[in-house]
Amino acid sequence: MDISIKTPARLHLGLIDLNGSLGRLYGSIGCAIDRPNLVLEAESSNKPVYSGPEKERVSKAASRFCEYYGIEPKIKITIKESIQTHTGLGSGTQLSLAVGTALTKVHGIKASTREIASVMGRGFVSGTGVAAFEKGGFVVDGGLNVLDQTPPEPLFHKELPDDWRFVVAIPEISQGLSGRQEKDAFKNIIPGAEKIASEVSRLVVMKMLPSLQEQDIEGFGYALSEIDRKSGEYYKDIPRDKTLPKLIKHMVGAGAYGAGQSSWGPAVYGLTDKENAKGLAAEIGNFLEENRIKGKTFIAQADNRGAVLKVS
Repeated sequence: MDISIKTPARLHLGLIDLNGSLGRLYGSIGCAIDRPNLVLEAESSNKPVYSGPEKERVSKAASRFCEYYGIEPKIKITIKESIQTHTGLGSGTQLSLAVGTALTKVHGIKASTREIASVMGRGFVSGTGVAAFEKGGFVVDGGLNVLDQTPPEPLFHKELPDDWRFVVAIPEISQGLSGRQEKDAFKNIIPGAEKIASEVSRLVVMKMLPSLQEQDIEGFGYALSEIDRKSGEYYKDIPRDKTLPKLIKHMVGAGAYGAGQSSWGPAVYGLTDKENAKGLAAEIGNFLEENRIKGKTFIAQADNRGAVLKVS
């Protein structure tokens, strides 16, 4: 059995509620993008064999999955392409889901993507990475139920228009928070201000979603920027590299309809259209160079299909 899995990356566009007084926490907004990708190849093997970038993370993910199901990992996994870690593009979730999916095929285990995510400990804070793997597109989830710790389900899913683009910049600065650092940060934030949660909720329901429904890129971009700004108030006491707000501001000044930071960064994104994407990317590249900031800039569009699985 030969298995090939190609996953999208995801942009995390904000968290709705860090107050939790209504019994749910987080509520994430995000979308899948067509690059960069995780590309995994796997086949049956007498013993576990892992190669390529991220092989240590692959080994840990496989061990976690196999321990849960009480099996030996009789699989060979090769990572052909990977998503840069700790940049805000959802690399950990995509890798975990791809490894878990490959193991279900090799061992004949019936498990949904959401069940695999739960086994792997993914999707509890944000369900957008799981949804990006499952079906791509733009997603808003309903947040974590604080009573039974149920992973959030998507409340809204829709494809993004074909001619919308994201210019993504990843400056070479301190990597974003993850793992224990992320958990400690949330402990210091929760409960967040109820006022912020109310304002972000209104922006999502009364501006972002209607704008997407009407394919109004200006309205959607306005909501992106405002949600990024307001939800950023949750984290105002957490040290943040000054490069990121400057870069976001410059993206908007250079013509992006909206801009923000993906998850903990350092990836930032600017929303534009197909016609203006190359010009905006060039402008952002010049900004990085003029300010002597190393990094990379690329253009991505929405991935509206999710992970592609091939079994032969």
